[in-house]
Amino acid sequence: MNHSDAVRPPDSDQPPTPAAVTDFQGHRIRRRPVLDGLAIEYQRAA
Repeated sequence: MNHSDAVRPPDSDQPPTPAAVTDFQGHRIRRRPVLDGLAIEYQRAA
């Protein structure tokens, strides 16, 4: 057993579940850099 086997979940017989899609139409998003630009904080704009 190597390192990658220790963190990988076992294979499933069922197909993967699709991710939920969030509708951002009509919503304004405000972005603000944090940590000297290493990350971005997102907020809903009024």
